Amino acid sequence: MSVMGFGEFTNESLNEKLPLDKKQTSLVHKFCVPRKPLSDDEKATLEAFREKTAEIREDWPEEDDCELTRFLTARGWNIDDAFEMYTSVKDWRKKEMPFKIDAESYYRHLKFRTVEVIENCRDRYNRPLIILTGCRMNPALNNGDYSKLAVSFMWGMEFIISQIIRPYPRFVMIVDLQGWGFKNFDHKIAATLQSVAKPHYADYMGTTFFINYPWVVKGVWKVSEFLLDQRTKDKIHFISKSDHQKLFPILFDPDNLPERFGGNYVEPEYKYGEWDDDVLQEWKDASSLDPVERDAFFEEKLQEYLDSLPEEQAAFWRQIRHTKNMLPTDDCSEEFGSGIDKNGLPLYANYD
Repeated sequence: MSVMGFGEFTNESLNEKLPLDKKQTSLVHKFCVPRKPLSDDEKATLEAFREKTAEIREDWPEEDDCELTRFLTARGWNIDDAFEMYTSVKDWRKKEMPFKIDAESYYRHLKFRTVEVIENCRDRYNRPLIILTGCRMNPALNNGDYSKLAVSFMWGMEFIISQIIRPYPRFVMIVDLQGWGFKNFDHKIAATLQSVAKPHYADYMGTTFFINYPWVVKGVWKVSEFLLDQRTKDKIHFISKSDHQKLFPILFDPDNLPERFGGNYVEPEYKYGEWDDDVLQEWKDASSLDPVERDAFFEEKLQEYLDSLPEEQAAFWRQIRHTKNMLPTDDCSEEFGSGIDKNGLPLYANYD
């Protein structure tokens, strides 16, 4: 496994391999609406923003137009608001250094894959696929330490960002709520993640599909969507099983898409996720330990788990525990292209 092993699947090869019928083309148009290339006014605003941030960007040589456009988009193309957000994020990154993850959170992430990046599976626009499996979540394992959860989330976002390939500075997500219930939910978790994501990772989220959802989730969404801006609401789709079984195999590489989504990839068995009896016993054993002892306990568990993996996988996960050890992503192209495939779908759109 290589650090950049997430997605060699190109847009052209996907279209070549999976010509779309009328129904499939309709689904892609319905759920995956591309954005237009930058207008002349937006290009002028980007140029002005580039000049305004020039001095700061000397400390961030990896910055490119895609990154600058993200801030402008998140702030409605208002230069002053985007600049305020930009400087705030850079100051925060210098202070927090969101690149490392504690042993307990890393062990939990690797062993249960409640949130995971599926290796080699990208959509037809080369965005990485993130899967959140709701029924595997056990909020009790947080032990009331939401600050540790925030640090874990920051590491996860840094890892996801490292997998993004320009010029599409976003990821696409599937939220699978099959078997999810209130035992899997903690409103404090949602609030904690929102407090980090909104100010520091704005506009990285691309199209997000909710599938296999209970009616109560759709009901809550109907109420809460009024609190969101239109741009965010446009990215979120509640999609039926019949539609996602038709859409996902042609939106993603089917050979690397999990079987539960209509693909051919057989996932490892995770038993009951974070509800497995052995798991609960491990966290019970740790509950009486002081913070230092607890860290040592989970460091030992983590190393035992890594030792059980094939050598190449273990080396990979050891390396990227500090996300600054990841390789950089591709440079942003100057064009937000607009190639059209034989189904009339854009191949290189600046796509959400």
